[in-house]
Amino acid sequence: MKSRIYKRGNSYIYDRGSGIKRVRISLHTANRRFAEERQRSLDQEHWLKVNCPGLYIQNLLDEKGVTLDDLILSLNDRTISKNVDLTLVAAGVEFLEQEIFETDSTEKQKTHRIDLVVDGLGRTKSVSEISTRDLNIWQKSLKSKYAPSTRHTYMRVAKELFAYLSNTYGIDNPCDNAKAVSVPVKVHSSIPTKLLMDTINNVDPGSYEILAEEYPKFAFTEENARKDQIFWTLLAFTGASPIDACNITPSDFEGISQRQKSNIRVKYVLVDQLAKFGGDLFNIFTGRGQYSNSGKRFKVLTGFTFKAIRRFFLNELESKLARRDLKALAGHSEKSNVLDTNYLNADESAMEKGVRDLANEVMPIA
Repeated sequence: MKSRIYKRGNSYIYDRGSGIKRVRISLHTANRRFAEERQRSLDQEHWLKVNCPGLYIQNLLDEKGVTLDDLILSLNDRTISKNVDLTLVAAGVEFLEQEIFETDSTEKQKTHRIDLVVDGLGRTKSVSEISTRDLNIWQKSLKSKYAPSTRHTYMRVAKELFAYLSNTYGIDNPCDNAKAVSVPVKVHSSIPTKLLMDTINNVDPGSYEILAEEYPKFAFTEENARKDQIFWTLLAFTGASPIDACNITPSDFEGISQRQKSNIRVKYVLVDQLAKFGGDLFNIFTGRGQYSNSGKRFKVLTGFTFKAIRRFFLNELESKLARRDLKALAGHSEKSNVLDTNYLNADESAMEKGVRDLANEVMPIA
């Protein structure tokens, strides 16, 4: 895997690999040219380590002024890899200090997870004392408190911690033979077409007034009844995310648009079912809290989240469009489900016809 460098604050960061094998190092320079030189040096060192381990070890010995005999004597001394005088809580602090966090919230989240691992395994225990059995018992204790996906996350953090300790201090990694957490595969479904259309068409200020008493925090108001009807129709016939739908402008329906917070290109079609709302189609909600409450109201009425509307949009169009054109509407690359910046040179007229046919089938205009 190729390395990359990027600037964070006043220093460039060297980044290579992923998961527990990821390497991120501050290059201690704000100069791009110096950073690139250090990147090449680190890449060469990595290549030697992987392809010429003997030469790599010899280079290390030369740098440290250590002979091969000294190394063999050290390896024969089992205390070097078995008895590390470091408590687990101190190890957690040390691990977090060498991590690079892009945001404060990410650092807070990782710190919380490390604390949970440390507390579960024993804060004052030496890192050398932690065994595979300890990991398995700790996992078992989490079973009654957390879902499989959460337990899997905590186990992943434990693996990162002990991989760091193993690489730094040479201790045996207790995670190597620990039991894996089985995470069930989630099946994401789209909202049934009839339920979605009935919900949109039957939004009623009177029913909102009744629901306001049961759900006082969700803003079931007469004004929001009209806004919800327009917003949900917009989501249904564009496949847009809520944040994109909030920021759609008239010009976004002319040719090719660009999604919020990314450079992904996308096509929106102003079908008659949307055009009938006129200027009310734009700036429906102006903040995250407003469209978030709209999502809560939608879930109260249907049992589904906004993501189910996007799945409806793409599922219904799957039989109408070539795969390439459908992926372009979704903002996906032709060979991957990962969001991509390419528009694929898709057939714009075919996409427009597909969306219009869908709208007229599920919500005919009288």
